[in-house]
Amino acid sequence: MASKKAPREWEHAIEVLRSSASKFSDYGISIEDLIDCWICEGFLDEYNGIGARNQGSSLIRSLLHVCLLEEEDDNRVKMHDVVCDMALWIASTTEKQEERYLVLAGVGLTETPRSELWQEVTRMSLMQNKIWRLPESPASPHLLTLFLSSNYISMANEEFFQSMASLRVLKLSHTLPRHFLVGISNLFSLQNLYLSETGIEGLPLELRYLVNLKCLNLESTYRISKFPGQLISNLKMLEALRMFKCDSSKQKSSSILFGGSLVLVEELVGLKHLNVLTITLHSFAALQRLLTSPRLQSIVSNTPSLSLTNCRSLSSLSVLTLASLRHLEALDMMDCKDLEEMEIDYAGEVKRIRETHGFFSLHIVSIWGSKLRHVTWLILAPNLKHIAVTNCRYLEEIISLDKLGEIPSEEMQNLIPFARLGFLYLGGLENLRSIYPRALPFPHLKELHVTLCPKLMKLPFDCTSGLERKLIIKGQEWWWNNLQWDDQATQNAFLPCLKKWHF
Repeated sequence: MASKKAPREWEHAIEVLRSSASKFSDYGISIEDLIDCWICEGFLDEYNGIGARNQGSSLIRSLLHVCLLEEEDDNRVKMHDVVCDMALWIASTTEKQEERYLVLAGVGLTETPRSELWQEVTRMSLMQNKIWRLPESPASPHLLTLFLSSNYISMANEEFFQSMASLRVLKLSHTLPRHFLVGISNLFSLQNLYLSETGIEGLPLELRYLVNLKCLNLESTYRISKFPGQLISNLKMLEALRMFKCDSSKQKSSSILFGGSLVLVEELVGLKHLNVLTITLHSFAALQRLLTSPRLQSIVSNTPSLSLTNCRSLSSLSVLTLASLRHLEALDMMDCKDLEEMEIDYAGEVKRIRETHGFFSLHIVSIWGSKLRHVTWLILAPNLKHIAVTNCRYLEEIISLDKLGEIPSEEMQNLIPFARLGFLYLGGLENLRSIYPRALPFPHLKELHVTLCPKLMKLPFDCTSGLERKLIIKGQEWWWNNLQWDDQATQNAFLPCLKKWHF
């Protein structure tokens, strides 16, 4: 490891590599999830809070630098299968004989391993299989980490988790249970619980007894309609709460997500150790409370993901306010049907936003169902990689020519719109006429999807835009045949890019 000089640094890096093998198994993992795991397993105890996360990021950069990890899209990393095998070999020959690993990821299991294999294991990965139920409790007193992600689990024996008193990390992401698995609330040593992208419809109040829980991931749980009050506020040790795209349109009246999520924000105020938050809000009042709470100021400024969903009373939103979220990476505005304007003084605030590096971290923007007529403010996000705008019937332009004219010329000189954009999805925009008023280079554009945009007759391309990356354009044949081109050479250049959609 070329970047490691001191023996202690080598020992720490080897320990991390050895301990991480069960988490990869030739499958990618988000960097944030990986750091959460390391924190909860005690590998980053030298620091607290943000310091531990910075240490984790530094270790990942070191492992990437020496090619022991490989970088993937969407802020994910993976371990090559050869490196993973080496890490597992290191783990099997370690002097810490009390540690045992069992990795059976992606091998087609339909049942959990036989009970005797659980007795001495400290870390187990059963992800990417076809396990559909969790049977009687296996005796596993030493188990610290259990990965059950990407299985078909729909039921569990009430006693399955009974003999896992030492369990710290439990990952159930991408599984199918509609109901919270009985017994999890009795895992009193649990520090990290992943329920992201599961089908669960509610959380039990008993979850508040997980008093040692540091990380709770509920992202992309679209069916949750029961979220008891006084649950989050009782998880006093919580450091990372991930609730991006955590919602259901039909909330029970007793749920803290009912009535705009204001109750949820109030519960966050009392979490003294919280330093990472991704969140879904359902009202402007909840957003205001989140942004103005003195206790939450430092947390909100570091928020990587924000979803504004079903904010029916939200008619305008300050671009400057969003720009203050310095570390915002993903922004969703879903079904905000009254949203008509993204407020910004283009003559004065553009310079301020750029000088303070507003939107510098923003990579993903999704807008669905609004009254917006344009989204010109997106040109202020220099590192945007993914844009999806759908079902906005009033939208006429992505970037407005009139609004561009309000930006001072000295600011426009250094603005290169969509310089890093890789994916653009436009759908159900019946009045959309223009993406951008002139041709752009699109050096990183990989895919353009257009569907049900009958008035979009011209693309912002010239004969070289995006072609070096083998651009894919997906659209309906009638739309493609009606497109207008500057010249025949440009049309011929993009003809091979078309992938027809049929409805």
